[in-house]
Amino acid sequence: MIRTAAAIALSALVLGTAQAQEPVKPMTVVVAVAHPDDELFMAPAIAALVREGHSVTIVHATPGDAGPGVSGLPTGEILAKTRKVEARCAGRELGGAAVVNLEFGDGKLAGHVRDGSLAKALAGHVTGADLVLT
Repeated sequence: MIRTAAAIALSALVLGTAQAQEPVKPMTVVVAVAHPDDELFMAPAIAALVREGHSVTIVHATPGDAGPGVSGLPTGEILAKTRKVEARCAGRELGGAAVVNLEFGDGKLAGHVRDGSLAKALAGHVTGADLVLT
């Protein structure tokens, strides 16, 4: 329910901006999520931002290698490769959003939060961004 409300609010914000009379300065937007496909509920907003000329990068913290998902693939490297390919396809279908994977192991993010390595890796992508969505 919270994700749905957030997606509706975000879509309204983006669509409201898209209808403004003055030209909008292109923004650098970063969408930071844990796994490939976690950006799904923001897809309409991402597509609208790209369509409006903003530079959008989707950053996945993990390749989703722990699965299991709905693919029927075993967990591990094959699943991770498949999910990364699907993520790049999704970025193209959303209008050309760039897709980056930080390659942290799925199910191991808490340790990377504690030791600061996740924040350090994300900083390289969010520093200088005009808008960060998560």
